[in-house]
Amino acid sequence: MTNVRTWKRAGCMALGAALLVGAGATRVAAHAGDGDTAKIHACVHKKNGKVRFVGADPSIACKGNENALHFNMQGAAGPAGQVGTPGREGRSALTPLAPGETVSGVWGASVTTASAGAVYRAFAAFPIPLETDVPEGRQIYVPGESAPNCPGRGRAAPGYLCLYQGWVDNAQTPSSGNIFDPSTEEGLSGASRFGFGIYLQSQSSGVTAVSGTFSVTAP
Repeated sequence: MTNVRTWKRAGCMALGAALLVGAGATRVAAHAGDGDTAKIHACVHKKNGKVRFVGADPSIACKGNENALHFNMQGAAGPAGQVGTPGREGRSALTPLAPGETVSGVWGASVTTASAGAVYRAFAAFPIPLETDVPEGRQIYVPGESAPNCPGRGRAAPGYLCLYQGWVDNAQTPSSGNIFDPSTEEGLSGASRFGFGIYLQSQSSGVTAVSGTFSVTAP
């Protein structure tokens, strides 16, 4: 009988220990969230490794066949990278165009006239100025797609200003001689190093308008 009692007592102690160990393991696995919102919390299946993401709430429990996993949202900072090569020095918008450089923009005007043949003007400034004025004969009005020294929109031969016609409404088609330098009192033919003007003329009374694009290339 003594041996029976001894074995029963030993068996109960072993069972109690096993339950405590089991309870401890279950408790560790149950804490899927540890309250730290700076971490990512998940439950990982013990056999297939499937990850189930959960929140930071400590009351959220992993299943018995899962282990809790906590990892940082951001890792430790890595070593500093190599110093890059210095970039090119920027330039002011007031720095003149270098030889061969081109700038483009838009121009146009719209007015209401009381009679046919009314003259009005449009003006445009170059985004970046030229080193010198555009001389007479190097300002070209292009009513079509291209012209000599004006191969197409957005382009101009070195030293030339090209005005490409866009929308025309109740207006006569201008010519290259209509383009002038607005910085002079006489309005000389050509263009200023800062921009240009152009004389326009209505076909009849009412609203009249002409617009388009321009390109100028430094000589």
